Amino acid sequence: MIQVDEQDVDKITAVFHSILKGKTPVPIELPQGYPDNEIRQAVAYINNFIAEYNAITTYVYHLGRGEINADPPKGNMIIGQSLKAMQSSLRNLTWTTKQIAAGDFSQRVSFMGEFSEAFNSMAQQLQASFREHAVLTQDLQNQVRESDKARKAMLNIMEDLEEAKQKADAAARERVDHTAEAMRKLAGADGTASGRSAATLDMTRIQPLLERLAAELAGADAAALYTVQELLALTRGTSLAGGLQKVANAVSTYEFEKAEAVLQALTGSK
Repeated sequence: MIQVDEQDVDKITAVFHSILKGKTPVPIELPQGYPDNEIRQAVAYINNFIAEYNAITTYVYHLGRGEINADPPKGNMIIGQSLKAMQSSLRNLTWTTKQIAAGDFSQRVSFMGEFSEAFNSMAQQLQASFREHAVLTQDLQNQVRESDKARKAMLNIMEDLEEAKQKADAAARERVDHTAEAMRKLAGADGTASGRSAATLDMTRIQPLLERLAAELAGADAAALYTVQELLALTRGTSLAGGLQKVANAVSTYEFEKAEAVLQALTGSK
């Protein structure tokens, strides 16, 4: 039976006391020349355990800080092997998360139990959300393109309308000038063909009345009779008055087409 020194037993119990108290255990030192017995053998095993235990606690500390690329400890303790497996899973999970962040929503995990189910559900929801977002974005882009097309079409229409208006104004001015010239010729430029000279005609009043008369005849408006009477009063004594009288006669019998034809022949318009 070996003799056990009480101090040696205290050193062994101090190791496990430190571990239970959350402290870092230190290796046990035996005096030189200590006999090669069961105590020396037990201390060697305990010191090996301390070295592996301290390496594992340092490793766990780094993992707890998110340093998943920390170097794993050497040794064959079950807890160390389990931690290595967990580190491998965390690395794989990190890679999968980066793939999903890059847009690959087909990635799934299947090695972490309930966490895998929650993670995969999140990935599916993200995939659905991004698909919906893509559809809405495409719809919005289509609406913007259609709005732009409509805007350009409206601008083209406005340009066409402006061009048509300018042409219509030019044609109207040409017709007015032509009508005025025809009226002057009908009235007699030198005053010998009628009792009044063309210079005495108030063209600023006659021209708008002729335009109004033409519009009323085109619309078969009985008010044309009053307009032609105003014109007769303004052109009395000129050869133009005779033509306007024919217009008045046709209007009085509601022959608007005939009256319109007479006016066109009279003014040289179509």
